[in-house]
Amino acid sequence: MKKKTLADQIAKKAFESDQFQSSWQIHIQAFGPILEPAFADNYQARVHLTAALNHLSKRDAQASFNKLATLKDSCECNADHAALMFFFGLCFEVMGEKDRMLACYTASGEYGHSFYLPYLKIAKSAHSDSVYDVAEQNYRSAISCYDGIALSERDKVILASAYSNLAACLTMMHRYSDAENALATSAAILPQQQGRDATQAILYAAMGNEVEAAKCIENLKLQLPTLVSPTQQNISKILNGTHPHFHIVEINHDNINRFWQWFKDHAPEIASHAERGSYDEILSSLQVQLASVFPFMERPCELGIMPQEYGYEITFADFYMVSLQNGYKQLIAACPEVLRQQWHFTLAH
Repeated sequence: MKKKTLADQIAKKAFESDQFQSSWQIHIQAFGPILEPAFADNYQARVHLTAALNHLSKRDAQASFNKLATLKDSCECNADHAALMFFFGLCFEVMGEKDRMLACYTASGEYGHSFYLPYLKIAKSAHSDSVYDVAEQNYRSAISCYDGIALSERDKVILASAYSNLAACLTMMHRYSDAENALATSAAILPQQQGRDATQAILYAAMGNEVEAAKCIENLKLQLPTLVSPTQQNISKILNGTHPHFHIVEINHDNINRFWQWFKDHAPEIASHAERGSYDEILSSLQVQLASVFPFMERPCELGIMPQEYGYEITFADFYMVSLQNGYKQLIAACPEVLRQQWHFTLAH
């Protein structure tokens, strides 16, 4: 066993003081499963960690970040790394730096932990961005954190909500049976949950069950009237076959031809950008052109570019949207042969 230094003994005494224990227990209530195993027996680290979390509770993210940064060299095991990356993520969340927040939450999960919150935050962000595969994976990771434990009333609310959100995600992935099962589990955990009927109504509409969808709307009127109008609009579009996520919305082939004409005209310029690694400029230009091909899209199309031995591969993301998937297939099929020598186009969800 490592011999305790005087600094260790002083830190232990400080950590066990009433003042520190009061703060520590508050943080344990909020972050217990990821905080309790962190820096076990390292009282110096725990003193600094408590101070960092105190700063964070006051929304002073920079002071918290600076304090957390001093703990990097103190990490000795996965539990230490997982906690530190999670709290870095919280700092970035308070700072409004979404990408860095998500990177830290993801890194925290890679070290392994049993705390639902970072998984749920990644899931909700991915769900909002229509990255449904990542959302599903992290909803399930969050749910698994409750395996084998007695559920408090607060736990039941969180877990039932996670299952409902998972069902909404699975509906958008056209996995209706799985979505039904997730909703049934949510209801078994928490029979009454505001907003769940909106998710169920969309699912029933996607399955073509107009009667059950209407029943959900009636329930929603009593529970959460603010969701009735947007849910009803989505249901109407799904049932009448005009919702682009669930049904094919035909595209104008003239717009496809114009897209490829533009690509041919600008191919030397696009290739030059690619050679310099200026991929963002290429993608931005392509997004502008794709907007006219897919007028039903309410946000810019997402795509990526990767260098290959023969040239470059451009991947279009369809986000499980039926109309977009169908449109991209037509777009790729119409690609002029002269471009295929240097450019390859693929689809991904």
